[in-house]
Amino acid sequence: MEYLYSDEGQIEYLKGHCNPIRFNDLVQAKKVPDNLLDELPPVDSYRNAVFPSLKDQCKVKDVITK
Repeated sequence: MEYLYSDEGQIEYLKGHCNPIRFNDLVQAKKVPDNLLDELPPVDSYRNAVFPSLKDQCKVKDVITK
């Protein structure tokens, strides 16, 4: 688990075209290679992104699955 949340682990997520949970922190620390940033939408679009919690997901599960 430590590796998955480390800078290196989070960069591996990006290499697989997934958005890691620490994306904004990595960008701010200038740890994301430019070639990976070039493949993604603009960084500014992530700053206000909201990800639903597990509790939120459970509340709407029936609606989503239908």
